[in-house]
Amino acid sequence: MTWTIAHTQTWTTGNTVATGLGPWEYHFETFLPSRGWTITEDEDGGIGTAGVMGSNASSKFYAVEKTFTNAAGATVDMKYIVELIFNYRYVAYYTWTGVAGEGASTSSVYTQTNNYSIGQSGTSTYRWLQSDENQDSWMMCRGSDSLTAFSFPMSQAFVDFDVSMTPSLTCQNANHMWWDASNLPIYANLGGSSIMSASYILTPNFAWAKGSGNQTIALNDQQDILLKINGTNSSSESTTFSSGASLQIGAKYYFDLAPSSVTSLILDTGLVDFGAFA
Repeated sequence: MTWTIAHTQTWTTGNTVATGLGPWEYHFETFLPSRGWTITEDEDGGIGTAGVMGSNASSKFYAVEKTFTNAAGATVDMKYIVELIFNYRYVAYYTWTGVAGEGASTSSVYTQTNNYSIGQSGTSTYRWLQSDENQDSWMMCRGSDSLTAFSFPMSQAFVDFDVSMTPSLTCQNANHMWWDASNLPIYANLGGSSIMSASYILTPNFAWAKGSGNQTIALNDQQDILLKINGTNSSSESTTFSSGASLQIGAKYYFDLAPSSVTSLILDTGLVDFGAFA
């Protein structure tokens, strides 16, 4: 199974809803529904001007919902009101009951502060990558060095989970996957934080999520995403995206999210050469 580029588009953006919404409008209204999310535009769950930045915010609201099942067969219906706050470069996730016009809680909110994926000024090319192995395995990239959203499958989590384990519908590179992990980065990890000696490894067998106490809570089971360890004894990779580029091994191509790093995540792209992102 392989990864493909689902969509590529260039936008010139700024720090207001009118100037900054373009890529996020596509993300929430087109891409996420294609991956099984139910999205309602402009649904604020009753938050309105009572949001985290108040009436001075230049905000766009989306209601998002998806039901997940973990590796043990337990299900949870995740419902949020997402507020994109362009002038402050914040994102707020409010828990929500699913009742239109009400049911969002300002006392239960997860805030991504200083998220420079929101309200970014300039012209950039955005790309959405997706795996055909699992609909919850995808990435949104800006330019060559910004991972602006990504998702690993909740079906790979082997512990009980609830709505506090938030898929990274928006992010600032590696941070912001789990609400209950205090914005810790997502680490792809093999054998703890290090292995005995410098090694050269390319493997799909790694853990990728940690809880607030650094406990492992999810293991990768996909064959089209791999952990690279290139001449180091470090086995911990914080989902870095930097100058992503393709490499060829035999007849197949792979996309390295961080070619210059001794540890990185690599996507199997089959016979398709993604080239170098810019």
